[in-house]
Amino acid sequence: MIGLSAAACLLVIVFSSAACSHATSSSPAQVPVAAAAGATPAGQPSLPLDACKSPVGAPSDLVVNAPAPDATPDAAAFAGSWGGIWDWPTGKLVARLIVTDVHADKVSFIYAWGSNPGATPGFSRVNDATVEGNKIQFGNFKMLYSFAVNPERNSIAAQLDARDTLNMTMTRCPATG
Repeated sequence: MIGLSAAACLLVIVFSSAACSHATSSSPAQVPVAAAAGATPAGQPSLPLDACKSPVGAPSDLVVNAPAPDATPDAAAFAGSWGGIWDWPTGKLVARLIVTDVHADKVSFIYAWGSNPGATPGFSRVNDATVEGNKIQFGNFKMLYSFAVNPERNSIAAQLDARDTLNMTMTRCPATG
């Protein structure tokens, strides 16, 4: 796990403390490996973004486990991989929430993002975040991310509170194998 300074990752987890790490790289491991959408040579058309297939910076050793038998229904609803596309001022940005472990009312996950003119691919790892109702949150004093599973449990409403508030809908990504 890559540690962060307190200023870089002061987590705000609903009624819980959690461990966090963050990494960016000019050549991170990409999950899944695919042609980078929008990253084409000048003069060539860009490929369409696909929230579940466009590459994001994420560790290459991810293992997604089935929810533990003691997982609450609200926590278990987060299990798996979810993808969405933020509409940033600097362009579209693919993001993925990859929930690797679910036990009782806690989830551990990777939040990973791709690239656009204002972002380098990277990820944040959050361990043992408390699920409060249908929602998890993480962030620091500059950015707070919230993820809420809808009642049908087939999408997540994601919100980023920073200078402005951005919203995105995430859908479940198919399992790859």
